[in-house]
Amino acid sequence: GIKVIFSKDIKVAFTHETSIFISDGKVSRKLIISVLNVCHSRFEVASAENYTSLMQAVFECLPSRDTHSCEMKDVERVLKKAKVVRKEASEFLSGGGLGERVTETSNHGSETEMVPTTMKDLEDKIKRVSKKTKEAGPDTSIIPGTGFGEDNAGDGHDCLQNASRLAKVKVDNSFGGGHLLCDADTVSSIRTKTFPAATRVKISQLRDLLEEACSIVRSSIPALGTLLNNVHEGYDGRNDTYEAFFDGGERIVVNLFAFLPKIQGRFNSRGLIHDLVTVVTHELGHALEPAAGHGPVWRDAHMKMMIQVMQYLESN
Repeated sequence: GIKVIFSKDIKVAFTHETSIFISDGKVSRKLIISVLNVCHSRFEVASAENYTSLMQAVFECLPSRDTHSCEMKDVERVLKKAKVVRKEASEFLSGGGLGERVTETSNHGSETEMVPTTMKDLEDKIKRVSKKTKEAGPDTSIIPGTGFGEDNAGDGHDCLQNASRLAKVKVDNSFGGGHLLCDADTVSSIRTKTFPAATRVKISQLRDLLEEACSIVRSSIPALGTLLNNVHEGYDGRNDTYEAFFDGGERIVVNLFAFLPKIQGRFNSRGLIHDLVTVVTHELGHALEPAAGHGPVWRDAHMKMMIQVMQYLESN
């Protein structure tokens, strides 16, 4: 059987033969994800459906902050959610709501076949969406205040919160250079040079981490290159209730303001990059399936991307 060994000397979960070695300390979301990924890749003791359902439940139910130590009530909430996710997926497949596979026909047209999806199907979908998507560069200088209540996403999802009206503003090297999409008060403080210096440093750090997160996703799934070029940095200083949003067109905006509390002292940069990878792939799922809300179609796309990223990181 499989033996689990806890030790305070262990920093990163790993396996050896039939044993799992885990840090003996607080149980965070990051640790749970690491253990699940290691167990699935090494032992394959659970079906792919159960693994993805449990992993999605962890992402949706557990806080991402490193300071949160999971308790039994958190575990019960995750297991309950995982069962709901698994049931939805089963009904989705048995009810004919399968993934779409588009194939070319002899008369140069195309036909759609409904089948269970694979990673290749997702990559084909990415290529089709990318062909229709132009890069949303800095020319579009204004994003209106946005509400996301119409996307049928259910309760408790950060990307459903309202975004302020965001405007493009040029920033100097203390922010990391280039442009940011910001709320009106932030734009004013940047232009009048009253924006706090310490926060500028944190924004620059976050921009570097976001760039690394996008680079990891791009290396894991090269077909996402065009869509990743449409990930933009925002700073909604009026609103920390959402981490990112897809604008329904081409653009994904990551709200750096929501991540400021995670830049404290000697913060965990690797953990923060993982959170940003999760957020970016979450919104990429909306870009690929804009009418799917947070239902099984979106969930399937998001989890396939996350698993691909995890496998890439483990092999590199």
